[in-house]
Amino acid sequence: METGLGLRVNGHYDIAVVGAGPAGSVAAYLAAKRGLDVLLLERASFPRFKVCGCCLNARALRILDNLGMAGLPQELGALPLRSLDVRAPGRRASLGLSGSVSVSRSRLDTALVRRATLAGARFLDATAATMGAVEGSSRRLHLRRSGRAEETVRAGVVLVTDGLSGTSLRHHPRLAGRVASRSRVGAAAILDVRPPECPPDAVTLVCARGGYAGLVAIEDGRLNVAAALDRDAMLGGPGESVARILEQNGMSEIHGLADADWRGTPALTRTRRVVAGERFFVLGDAAGYVEPFTGEGIAWAVEAAAMASDLFCGAARDWNP
Repeated sequence: METGLGLRVNGHYDIAVVGAGPAGSVAAYLAAKRGLDVLLLERASFPRFKVCGCCLNARALRILDNLGMAGLPQELGALPLRSLDVRAPGRRASLGLSGSVSVSRSRLDTALVRRATLAGARFLDATAATMGAVEGSSRRLHLRRSGRAEETVRAGVVLVTDGLSGTSLRHHPRLAGRVASRSRVGAAAILDVRPPECPPDAVTLVCARGGYAGLVAIEDGRLNVAAALDRDAMLGGPGESVARILEQNGMSEIHGLADADWRGTPALTRTRRVVAGERFFVLGDAAGYVEPFTGEGIAWAVEAAAMASDLFCGAARDWNP
């Protein structure tokens, strides 16, 4: 997926955004709406699967509405969520979820990128980027695309929104983040089978020794399973770890769980002491991460982009240290 007018090699953009998750796409959308020349970059090929609980809570929906994206989840076929069913061995609680929906990240993220490009941003996927040095009134970005020699662009401001991996900053050791010593890792898969204990209008959060897993139906009726797992409890892989969590709670066995196409994340809980510097800002999960409950993660991402938009748009027009 490559949109816009193409890449200006060695050219200059007002803002370059590295990472097309919710934080990056919303930041690109807001900057483009203000008339700035925006380049949005993504390492993966779109549409792509993303490890996530796939929940948009009321706060996230309210922020999207305020940004002019009212009705976007409904356009994507998002399913309304009415309850959060929390389970632990021998215990259970049910909480109301007013105004929340579920939608797959592949469909949501593609739609947010589309909104950014309609606003005028240029988008390149399958493009890895690393932040380079300051050069006059811009920063260099080094880009790598399959089958091509390394390319370089410049931007008045670089927004680092490339999630937990933060690979765009790897040449800047002083910006490295710190991972919590007992941080869990994330894993997720999409299954065709939904167990009877998981109604289509509820998030089922299952906790036990070794971590927890969230199960929710997405827009096409399949089941999204996302887990945060202790690293020392992942014997047999994430599917078997999640199966043990369900078993400890007396839930039905899910056919194909262990053999599903599981995707993982780096360690989750982390902090980054430096989240801004000369001609760059770090937003979203790249700036730091704590495990959300249900739906907060996407809300934090889009809110961070919205709250920082005056700052990075102003900085692109007139940098002031």
